[in-house]
Amino acid sequence: MNKNPLNILINEAERRTVSPGKPTVELLESSGSMWAVRRRQIPEHTNKTVIPSGSSSKTSKYAHEFNHDSCAYTDIFMLSESSEPVSCGIDLTTGHLILTYMEGFLRDAGRLAEDWEAVNAYEAEEATPCADAQRPENLLKNRITAPLPFEQSRVKLRNSDNDYINASLLYDHSPRNPSYIATPTPMLDTLGDFWEMVWEQSSVVIVCLERANELKQPTEVTAGDENNLDASVQYWPKEGIQVYGNFEVHLVSEHNWRENYVVRSLYLKNLETSETRTVTQFHYLTWEDGNLKSKITSILEFRRKVNRAFRAMMSPIVVHCLDGSGRSGTYILLDLVITRIVKGVKEINIAASLEHLRDQRQNMVQSKDQYEFVFTAVAQEVDGMLKATGQNS
Repeated sequence: MNKNPLNILINEAERRTVSPGKPTVELLESSGSMWAVRRRQIPEHTNKTVIPSGSSSKTSKYAHEFNHDSCAYTDIFMLSESSEPVSCGIDLTTGHLILTYMEGFLRDAGRLAEDWEAVNAYEAEEATPCADAQRPENLLKNRITAPLPFEQSRVKLRNSDNDYINASLLYDHSPRNPSYIATPTPMLDTLGDFWEMVWEQSSVVIVCLERANELKQPTEVTAGDENNLDASVQYWPKEGIQVYGNFEVHLVSEHNWRENYVVRSLYLKNLETSETRTVTQFHYLTWEDGNLKSKITSILEFRRKVNRAFRAMMSPIVVHCLDGSGRSGTYILLDLVITRIVKGVKEINIAASLEHLRDQRQNMVQSKDQYEFVFTAVAQEVDGMLKATGQNS
């Protein structure tokens, strides 16, 4: 069997057929480190699928309209190198102090366990549970395993008869300037709500922490089937264009960085206003809950890739996983702490940072392994920063 990356890429592009027509695959570029192909449907076949809105309170009246054959293509890239350089913007004295603190914590297993027990017992004192989450019409919008949002930090949908979605706005310094939205991966009944939220919050970056085999295609899930009520559903088209609620989503391109993650460019169109926007999705493919330590290097690189794209953006990053709190909380805590270090914060307290996040969404970071992972990953990133300045060996 030919293992040439270009042949693998072309075979993958030809395999991903949703519509009846035979796609054409055109080589765009080939080099020692990157291969790119364009996958296009022949004109007489449509490349657009309409996804039913489930039991969403607002049904799209545009579902049968719009058919853009000229946009029925996806560019697929495979890159053999995925290195994202470590930032060297760190105060040397602070960096060494933080690294010493983190490494000391990690060497003392008993201290780390006690610290986790204390922070895991923490409960937000001033947070108010969201009463709307318990209303009968919203029960199917909550995954059984996902925590309910707090009233003061929940995302409220504006252009909808029902403003509820299980999603929380999270901030570092100011509630008026949230940095993240933590939310469960959409279910069949919440696909339209998810894109409504992305649009209304002006989010242009989405971080997906579910593995590909943990996501179902919408066509694999039957509305009302109790066995699939909690299924995580893919909310972007496998190819071409799909409609979710009142939004048309076009998969423009995919950049594959080996087996670790994919970066997708999505062209989003509001069918009520005809406004358009580009959203970038970063999909980490190999999260292993029981073996996180083996993923430190690739997760740190993934985070740097996200932050490079997100630089100077003022809207919150949407971060999602099955419950919107375990993997999402781990990623957000890691990003929050490293961002503070890069900004020059002199004192870093991971336990206090996690409590700050738990004031805004329940159960952020769900296990000692996830908590320890953050310490280990922060230590490795700080060590990399110091090495980038030539001050650590």
